[in-house]
Amino acid sequence: HFHYTAGALPGLMVAAVLGAARLRRRYAWARRPEGRAIVVSTLVSGFLLGPLPIWSHVPLGADLGAREHVVGGHARVAERAVRLIPANAPVSATNGLGAHLSERRRVFSFPVLGEAEWVAVDLERPSYRDRLGRAADLERAVARLRSGGRFRVVFEEDGILVLHRET
Repeated sequence: HFHYTAGALPGLMVAAVLGAARLRRRYAWARRPEGRAIVVSTLVSGFLLGPLPIWSHVPLGADLGAREHVVGGHARVAERAVRLIPANAPVSATNGLGAHLSERRRVFSFPVLGEAEWVAVDLERPSYRDRLGRAADLERAVARLRSGGRFRVVFEEDGILVLHRET
């Protein structure tokens, strides 16, 4: 969730330091304990609310996906599943798995198959279109693949499926 801001962070940090120095020079309140309290509370908030291991107190399944930064069993299963797909093979994948396959020349966003020889689907953590109330659509698309005879399941664990096109 937070990697999109990584490019902006260095500039924001420099701006924050320069802005704090300017506030301190210009306004007397910034040199008083109240001004320091604002800075300290901002830092503490960043640690408590940011993507840090301190988040481990947030229960699994919380709305903010609070523990998704922790590599757990599901992520290890996903890693094993993605490793089954040859590096040069065209693939169709749900977004969470597609991010690990994006260096390929041809990647399709599931349920689009295109010329995909492999399909990787995460039913436990659907993303993008699937998260917008279309989990049933995702399950129907997977059921069609399973019953269609064109693809066979080569991996299935913890809601992660990898299918290979029959030749």
